[in-house]
This record gives sequence, structure tokens and C-alpha cells, in this order.
Amino acid sequence: MVVAKLGSPLAIGLSKDEFYIGSDATPFIEYTKKVIYLNDFEMAHLKVGSEIQLTNSKDNKLVKFEVEELDLNLESIQKGVYDHFMLKEIFEQPQAIANALRGRIHKESLEVQLESIQQHETKFLNAKRIIILGCGTSWHARLVGEYMIEKLLEFLQKLNMLLNLDIEILLLIKETSLFLFHNLGKPLIHLLL
Repeated sequence: MVVAKLGSPLAIGLSKDEFYIGSDATPFIEYTKKVIYLNDFEMAHLKVGSEIQLTNSKDNKLVKFEVEELDLNLESIQKGVYDHFMLKEIFEQPQAIANALRGRIHKESLEVQLESIQQHETKFLNAKRIIILGCGTSWHARLVGEYMIEKLLEFLQKLNMLLNLDIEILLLIKETSLFLFHNLGKPLIHLLL
């Protein structure tokens, strides 16, 4: 089996006679605690009974990798000791940020590499306006994002919290970058498609 990473996270779970593939270790944590996290442009060749080969798809050179031993269990993925999932999310934010950045920080230069942003860098830099949207608890992520961008840019158009928005109108505006924070998942994705 061959798996490759570009953009989205990719984790490989290792056990004696099996491999588990996922965007995170949580789906296979009950089966193994050994995991390899791939970086962008890395490709893993997996075969039971053989050593794992990790190569860089840009230059076709072998890549050294570390097998991490996770200090995580099935209960920690669930609500655990917290009365509410919101409390759990608040107290787990530092680890969530570390997990989100895993595989996105270049080891030598320590630069954060967000492939999905780098692919559209010119569009972002040439945008005449930036719109940042957020609904529900994602509105808070939008506020932080707006604050950070506002410190870097002077032309940010502010918007209040929008619960109902005609996406087609926004898509007709030329030279606009749209950043959307949402915690509902599929319904909004279907709306945008």
C-alpha cells in the first residue's frame, strides 16, 4: 500500500501485522499507540513484514522518520473528567494547537508551512478586501483571526456575526478573500458547494 500527504494531515498507525491510516490517530487509538505523522510531499510504502519506506515525492529521496508512542487512550477522546465537552475543548486547546501544527512546521527552518494557503498566496496578497465569517462558537475563532490579520493589514473590512448569508453574493465579488470558520461541518460544506 502507498499513502501520500499533501495539505491535510496523515497519520499511520503501526501494529504487528496491520497498518491504520487516518487524518489523526483517534480512529485507531484502541488498536495501537505507535504512529508516524507524515509531512507534506512525503509518501510511505507499507507492506506487512517489510520495513516502512518513507520518501520525499519531490526529489524521490528516503526520509528519516520517528515512530511516536502516543500517551492517549480512548477515554481521553471522549468527555473524560469534564462535565461538558465545551470545558474539555477549552482545557485541551494547547494540545489541539500542537496537533494541528504537527507535520506543518519545517524541521530545519522552523517555518510554519500551510500548503493550502501557499497555493493561493498571490490571491490573498492581491485581495482588495478580506471577509472573515464565523457562526456560533466559531465566531470566536473568527474574532481572533480578524484581530491577527488586522494587526498585519490595514484594509480589513469588519463584519458583524452573520447567521444567514447568501454565499452566492459573496462569490460574485471580485478580488475578495473569504475565510470561513464554522463548527457545523457538513451542512455548511454542502451549502458552499
